[in-house]
Amino acid sequence: MQAANMPHNMLIAECGSRVFLWPQRYAERQARGEVPDHLLDIGVNPAVWEISGHMVLKRVQDYAEFTEASAWELLAAVSLSEDQLAAAEGMLFGVGGAASPHGFTPHVDSNAGKAASAAVAEHGLGGKAMAAGAAAVACST
Repeated sequence: MQAANMPHNMLIAECGSRVFLWPQRYAERQARGEVPDHLLDIGVNPAVWEISGHMVLKRVQDYAEFTEASAWELLAAVSLSEDQLAAAEGMLFGVGGAASPHGFTPHVDSNAGKAASAAVAEHGLGGKAMAAGAAAVACST
């Protein structure tokens, strides 16, 4: 992913036996002016902690006003489109999600991804957006 200049977050768990990757596009969208000011004002640069569902809010006002729709909007700003997610999966696992030459067996939770897409669409955040937190790519040895 680094060689392809694809921003991502990584969580290594269980003494390295599980690795979670969250490809994301927040900084890219921020640089292009595509992140709404009200999200920038929150002061959260979504990374592995926020993408995995732990929202760290720095201001009392944000804590008081943050809703489920706010969380989905923030995740949508980080998320890849379905085409970008497919490209990331292809880069990581080859065509059709085949096992990598490094001995990892990929597990992509497509049901979680579909649920995330439905929730994002329900909140009017773009039907094609894929919530990165729910569509995390998990690898295990």
